[in-house]
Amino acid sequence: MEDNNLNQNNIIAEEKEPTNREIIAAIKGFEGGLRKEIEELKGITNNTNEIVNELVEAVNDYATNTDRRLDKIEATMVTKDYLDRKMADVKGDLVLMIRDEDKKLGATVETLAEKKVISEDDKKNILSMEPFPKLYV
Repeated sequence: MEDNNLNQNNIIAEEKEPTNREIIAAIKGFEGGLRKEIEELKGITNNTNEIVNELVEAVNDYATNTDRRLDKIEATMVTKDYLDRKMADVKGDLVLMIRDEDKKLGATVETLAEKKVISEDDKKNILSMEPFPKLYV
């Protein structure tokens, strides 16, 4: 047992405790490595900030251009009410034109019937047709 104690004491005696200078040198080496890592991280952060700023600027430009285009479209766009009014106007104009043509057709048929070119039955059949039929009783 005594031999074991002597062996352990010899092993402990062989292990050297680091000196204060060695500890300080190790700390300074660690500090230098940390400073280098911190500088690299700052560079990465600055680069990332630049990229984010460029992306934000690009998105802002795109949004501004889109707003301008939408404003232009809205300024020239017609509403449903406007289209409904215009379509009603066109329909009214067409009805008037067709009515005038129907009057001309009626006059022509009357003239043909007076001159005995067509019969009274033909006259009634023609004038009773659409779009503005005449009713005979």
